[in-house]
Amino acid sequence: MKAYKGNFQILSVILIALMFIGSLWDYQISQAIFNIENPIAVFLAAYGQMPASLMMSIGGTLLIVGSEKKLGIGTILQVLVGIVFNAFGLFMASHEPTMYYPNASFMMVVIINIVLFVCVNALILRLLNTGDKKQLRNYGWFLIFIVFFQILLINGIKVLWGRPRMRLIASNPDATFQNWWIIGSDLKDKLMPTGVISEEFKSFPSGHTASAACIFGLCILPYLNTSLTKYKNGFFWSCVGITLVIAFSRLVMGAHFLTDVTMGFTVFVVVFIVGHQLFYSDKKI
Repeated sequence: MKAYKGNFQILSVILIALMFIGSLWDYQISQAIFNIENPIAVFLAAYGQMPASLMMSIGGTLLIVGSEKKLGIGTILQVLVGIVFNAFGLFMASHEPTMYYPNASFMMVVIINIVLFVCVNALILRLLNTGDKKQLRNYGWFLIFIVFFQILLINGIKVLWGRPRMRLIASNPDATFQNWWIIGSDLKDKLMPTGVISEEFKSFPSGHTASAACIFGLCILPYLNTSLTKYKNGFFWSCVGITLVIAFSRLVMGAHFLTDVTMGFTVFVVVFIVGHQLFYSDKKI
């Protein structure tokens, strides 16, 4: 990351420090701030993964808008991928809130999100305002890449680690704290027959945090629209701030420990850098 190298170095130091602190006092920190009924934390849990959904939709839209006029198999497949990711992003954005607000109307949430997605996509297209279809497609594939692979990696690690969540430890006397460096345990096999669902053993790393960090996809904009270049540091640190707020809310909800959210953020950063190398290695972005 040429343009953001200094910022990423500072962020790396912050993440290392948080991982160190969490390694020493993970349980104590969560125990001190755990409040599963905190209304702000519940709201952020319901909408914390919205950045990933929006990046999916923007990526899909860019693939559609950036498709070549000449009809061919490649163009058709690209448009279909764009439609699928728009639909998947909309589903993710609409399904998550109903998990935390069961009385909410799913159709109403869908309608609100459609309006939101249309407005955000229109704004992004206006900011890009370019006839360079290749640039649009490249950005679209980049956004889809960072969202898709962070989801893939995060969920793969979750299943492998099987770390119990803070809320399970707080509510079940048979559940015990497990340090982040311990991969798997017999606790899952012991408690699932008693009715504990597998979701309670997916604490490490935090998917919400990684999905919130997908907002970093917007950090490419200042280099695709030169009028925004002077705001590049503002883009970067605003994305850091949003991600950290969502991460903190996950600790309050008892869904994750400090090391969980730190690793979720770290996994995303790695995916982002790999995506940059794949799609923008020849540019000063």
